[in-house]
Amino acid sequence: MFRRLLLPRNSFGFRQPSTLLHRCAFSSRIYRPDGSAVPVKEELTPLAKHIRDMILATGPISVAKYMQLALTSPIGGYYTKGQGIGRAGDFVTSPEISQMFGEIMAVWFVLHWEMFGRPRDTVFVELGPGRGTLMDDMLRAAQRFPQFYAALKGVHLVERSPELRREQFKKLNCQHEQTEMSNEQTPKRAVTSRGNLPVEWHDVLDEVCTKEAVPLVMAHEFFDALPIYKFERGVDDLWHEILVDVHDSRGQAVEGSTAKLSNSPQSSMALSDAQHFKLVRTRNVSANAALLLRDKHKSFSKGDQIEVSPESAQVMTQLAKWISAQNGMGLVVDYGQDWTQGDTFRGIKSHKFANPLSSPGSMDLTAD
Repeated sequence: MFRRLLLPRNSFGFRQPSTLLHRCAFSSRIYRPDGSAVPVKEELTPLAKHIRDMILATGPISVAKYMQLALTSPIGGYYTKGQGIGRAGDFVTSPEISQMFGEIMAVWFVLHWEMFGRPRDTVFVELGPGRGTLMDDMLRAAQRFPQFYAALKGVHLVERSPELRREQFKKLNCQHEQTEMSNEQTPKRAVTSRGNLPVEWHDVLDEVCTKEAVPLVMAHEFFDALPIYKFERGVDDLWHEILVDVHDSRGQAVEGSTAKLSNSPQSSMALSDAQHFKLVRTRNVSANAALLLRDKHKSFSKGDQIEVSPESAQVMTQLAKWISAQNGMGLVVDYGQDWTQGDTFRGIKSHKFANPLSSPGSMDLTAD
């Protein structure tokens, strides 16, 4: 199966840094009079400062809150920049590899449209459309089926990022003279040259679910970027929440937290003195643990970790109700195992796994 591909930089002709320079970049130190080294911290970006100040003011935050800020904060969230997708970015998704992926998705919708009795007044809806490549390929392939395309009355894209909206506008070849812009000068409504279909952008799914047309919903690698809460089974057989805390040079945890968690290399979470943040575990059962974890999680062993995404459950429930009420159809494509996972929270930068707590806003964050 396709999934996000992490590709070495030299696959695209980029020069790898020399061994010496690469080594120096990670071994810089300031030395005290006694000869001991003072670790050099990463650059404190405006977003990192915002997160740090929030933690210092109110205490450690959930992993879900950290993900939300790192990915979508207007101060410098990763998705607000719109530069991570593609071979020159941080990861490559299936639609960016070959147009066949989008064409196959379109054929799937055409097939099920036939099976559903060829309903009229349908709309394509895509959650997290990236650069618009998948939707563009789907529309091009759908035009090969005139009756299906005649029933298609529009395209709805759920996308918060202003930069990605502009990318989607270009990719779908929308016409400037028929475009309505938002206050942030990003496209809100437009018309694509592919059959003059109207295209509309939305910040949240709620705005789309009010539509009366039959929805044809596409969600590719959407749910893996939604925020997660992390928990660990303690020696007391209770679930303790894993939070994000400020990491000072002494590695101290704030009151109410224990020391840092496992530095498993598989999770790309090895703690570095250069980082401004670290993971800590609550001493007591948190409100989130009491609310989100149910009886089925009691069989886990001490030391086990689990990740829970209530936002994913809420979006999926909302989608299912809307699709059912409107006699529509949905195709959700994501990748992972079909059993409860442990530690899958990770960053992706320059086609490699990276520590997700390093330089928030500079990398994609994901969890299975």
